[in-house]
Amino acid sequence: MTGLALLLVLSSALIHASWNFLLKKSGGGPGLITAASLASLAVYLPLALGAAWIQGYAFQPIHAGLMAASGLIHTVYFLLLDRAYRSGGDLSIVYP
Repeated sequence: MTGLALLLVLSSALIHASWNFLLKKSGGGPGLITAASLASLAVYLPLALGAAWIQGYAFQPIHAGLMAASGLIHTVYFLLLDRAYRSGGDLSIVYP
């Protein structure tokens, strides 16, 4: 494994665990989920557009449907995760 790959994997794990910790400790709510999603969009959209441009990505209509489905699945996941934490679920139980 290259150093860059290792750095990306460890960074991803840290961001994922930090998001769960923040959601649990803050009390969550739709406002936090929306703010975190918009912050992620602001950070990753330029990177995704740059990668798409460099790779010569050709957009197809099916891709929009797949992106919408992924967004819906993630929204449901975030809301269920928030509900589990707010109903008293412990971080060591809900996070895994």
